[in-house]
Amino acid sequence: MQKALLIGFILFALAACTQKVGQIAEKPVDLIPQDTMAGLFTDLRLMDAALIHNQKNRKAKISESNLYMYNSILQKYHITSERFERSFDYYASHLDEFDDIYADVISRLSKRKAELEEK
Repeated sequence: MQKALLIGFILFALAACTQKVGQIAEKPVDLIPQDTMAGLFTDLRLMDAALIHNQKNRKAKISESNLYMYNSILQKYHITSERFERSFDYYASHLDEFDDIYADVISRLSKRKAELEEK
């Protein structure tokens, strides 16, 4: 799970680096709250881990069904991909807030891991 989390963090960091240096994204009027972003990121990381596991075990390739899974997570939170991108760009240019979100994600994933280990 740590490997998937690291991969996810690297992807988010790379996406954040694609913005122009020194450019700060303005706060969108429909900014996704930090708690909701943390839940969304948590679900995305869990899905990424499942996809990676399936790819290793079955030599599966990324397909339209994987894209459908990503979209279904956005739908779970009633968020469009455009709204997610605007919010992500904002948080990526405000690293203190982004760090808070990811600390919450790590906490949520650690809690789930501990719950599974108890079973």
